[in-house]
Amino acid sequence: MDHIDQNLLRLTHARLGLKKKFYPSQEFKDNHSPLCLSNPFRILPPELWAQVFLHIPNTAPDVVINSTVRDGVWTVTHVCSGWRALALATPWMWTEILVVIKCARTSKLNNSRLARLNLWLERSNHHPLNVHVIEERISQYRQLPLDPADPVIRRFVESSVRWETADLAMSMSLYSWKALAGIAGRLPNLKCWSIHWIQPNYSAVESVLLGNGYPTNLLTLAPKLHSIRSDSGIWLTTARLPFHQLTSLDLINFISSPYPLDVISCNELIQRCPNLEYLKLSCGDMLPGALPLPTITHHRLKSLIVLTEYVRASLDVNLIGAESGLGAFFDSLVLPSLELLSVRFRSQRAWPHQSLAAFLMRINSLSVLSLEAEIFSAQNIASYLQLTPSLQDVFLQIPSVIGQNLLEELQKQEEKNIWPPSIAELYCYEKLKQDIYLASMPFQAAPGMDKILIKRY
Repeated sequence: MDHIDQNLLRLTHARLGLKKKFYPSQEFKDNHSPLCLSNPFRILPPELWAQVFLHIPNTAPDVVINSTVRDGVWTVTHVCSGWRALALATPWMWTEILVVIKCARTSKLNNSRLARLNLWLERSNHHPLNVHVIEERISQYRQLPLDPADPVIRRFVESSVRWETADLAMSMSLYSWKALAGIAGRLPNLKCWSIHWIQPNYSAVESVLLGNGYPTNLLTLAPKLHSIRSDSGIWLTTARLPFHQLTSLDLINFISSPYPLDVISCNELIQRCPNLEYLKLSCGDMLPGALPLPTITHHRLKSLIVLTEYVRASLDVNLIGAESGLGAFFDSLVLPSLELLSVRFRSQRAWPHQSLAAFLMRINSLSVLSLEAEIFSAQNIASYLQLTPSLQDVFLQIPSVIGQNLLEELQKQEEKNIWPPSIAELYCYEKLKQDIYLASMPFQAAPGMDKILIKRY
């Protein structure tokens, strides 16, 4: 009773303090609403605003501003002379470049694109570049070959010596990658390489050429490359890469893409990266016919993130002795240095508790555990805290009913001193305010709670 009274008193004081801050904040918000007559912007006469926008400097009148990738810097130069001077004096604002590779329609359009690219490169002032490349396809069934001699492509390839990160949305056509052949051996500063394959209608001949040529030979001389992200890992199996440099690998839809990775190929790929520390496996829609999850053995891996959308029952046939495909995955893990484990299990099947519990008992280095599932047991989650004394942060995304049961279970264990490590803080989040911290509420649930963060001593 004393413990409950102390918590109630603390919450009462916290509520009064928040209430005092709420009313001034609400008043400030109301006064700055666009509909409020006392809004500072409404005080200025409309004639003054008209003069401001009449004198906006127009840097490139024929260029259509694309706001997809941080194109706000163009907008900054068009507001007023003061903002324009600020943008021109800040080179790092121009280090994010979006380039659309396409066949030249007219010389005028091509000249406009080249002028914009040159202007952007000039204003970035030799700073490292973060480039985003999108290949524009004429249609799903027909694609004209890109011309490596195109002035925009040629100028873009010349800038590759300054690339720090490269994010490419390209097709699997050999003719598309030939246009970027010039970047091979010209990537001294490249650190992160990301490929998103555009859904193509390619032939088997093109796929064979892709496996033996581009883009597998573009990254042979990239001394700083440490991270690769791709939504199809099949090209990585034949790539000539500095695998010993890689510390981060992100495979998206690697078992449900048009060219999926089988278990053996995925395991071999991971083993070829001896210094790998971060691995993210996004399985996508695991429909019937999908391949099973890989087995992972790595002695330096520190962070593992697994995202599954649907786990079919027949996965058990491929991996005997497991509760599900995800259960077999946990049974096969050998990760003695793992510090962070994040699992999203979107399936109506039972959560593979026994396999995960057995895995947690095998490692002593895990400090962060993040779990998201629709079917959970409060007793299961409480047992994870007991099995892994090294856990410091446990982040859960579970249904509200299970969250209520979990808090009650934790309270029972705390009162009985079942597990030695005690909870330092427990944070609850409302369902409709997922990103707003509400309160520290030990062993008490909030209505509609669906996210829980447990911090331990």
